[in-house]
Amino acid sequence: MTLANMIIELKDRLSTSSGTAFWTDTYLKRTLNNAQIWVAKQKPWRILQTTKYTVTIANRNYYDLPTDYLYGSVFFVKVNSVDYNFVDDVTFRDEDFDTANTFTFQGKYYFVYATPTENNLVIDLSYQKRPVTLSADSDVSLLQEELHEAILARAEYSGLKRDKRNNEALTALADAKDIIKDVWQCDQKSFRGAVNVGNVLDNHPNYSIGI
Repeated sequence: MTLANMIIELKDRLSTSSGTAFWTDTYLKRTLNNAQIWVAKQKPWRILQTTKYTVTIANRNYYDLPTDYLYGSVFFVKVNSVDYNFVDDVTFRDEDFDTANTFTFQGKYYFVYATPTENNLVIDLSYQKRPVTLSADSDVSLLQEELHEAILARAEYSGLKRDKRNNEALTALADAKDIIKDVWQCDQKSFRGAVNVGNVLDNHPNYSIGI
């Protein structure tokens, strides 16, 4: 569904005595873009998974996160094909911490331990992409079409909350969550059978792209 069609549909759902001026295209675009980020972060969708390759710099233990990284999504690191395990940044910075082959992230950077002593070791960084901002009328979300309805429902929730229609808003939010649940179950089954996948850690490397 294009952005233009989403705006038309969202206006129809939010029609109210507040009048059309209350629902400007600028507001609706912003709300739809916020909604698609919310949907993207609910599950480790395969359609958003990708891998970036970079190289190490000797005696440097931190590197830039990709500009399209979906902040807060779990991702994986390999250095020269060796798996690195995630730890939280507090553990990572503990002076007694000495477990090799680990990584963490903070702000716009990810950190690896132990600090590489060689240049040009290959780092494979697997992560979820942040959906591209929808701006032109013809733009379509990176998320699969089955999730476009969830984007609309989440945007509807935000609009209804703004209009103080709280009960209707909660219904729209529940709809968004139900759609995500249904699409997620189908996504799993179509890929590798009826397996209970809890998070992206269960999905790698067989449940990914670009690897």
